[in-house]
Amino acid sequence: MLIAAFAATTVFSDSWVDKGLTLTATATTTQSLALYTDCQASTPATSHDFGMVAQGNSYEWTVYVLNTGALGMYISYLPTAVVGQGGQQAMLISVAVIEYGNPCQVQGPIPAIGFAGTGVTALPYLLPEKAPATPEQGFFLMPSKMIKIDIKLTVLSVDAGSVYTIPFTVAGVNTGVNPP
Repeated sequence: MLIAAFAATTVFSDSWVDKGLTLTATATTTQSLALYTDCQASTPATSHDFGMVAQGNSYEWTVYVLNTGALGMYISYLPTAVVGQGGQQAMLISVAVIEYGNPCQVQGPIPAIGFAGTGVTALPYLLPEKAPATPEQGFFLMPSKMIKIDIKLTVLSVDAGSVYTIPFTVAGVNTGVNPP
């Protein structure tokens, strides 16, 4: 009696292709912000004309804030209110962060996950007024990250035919403490 045994083997062939790159990091302590009208960070935002405005109405403009420095910063803004001579003209400014992430990869509301490293769990996030005593109240923007903000101008009262120039500032500060 002849017993033949055959063993079957399976041959897996892995075909790897590797491509390396060099990563470089330069230590610095710089803080720097840039404002853009687009998520590609190609068109600087320097001014905006809301055009004709009327009391009782609101007007919005979208700006992208990019942390171009090496330190994370808490973002806030000024002013929140504009009052003209004699209190006859009054406007309110509010700013909301509506997206966060890498340039052109900003993401909107993700309440269940939150936004890693920012301390914010949901968007939109209403930015606070710049307050030197409590800077950590702002939105924490990590280096090389971007936020998309909506600047809303609410007109309470104006003088017909008047032109209003409103200096507006996005402020960033590093307190040395990152959010949880």
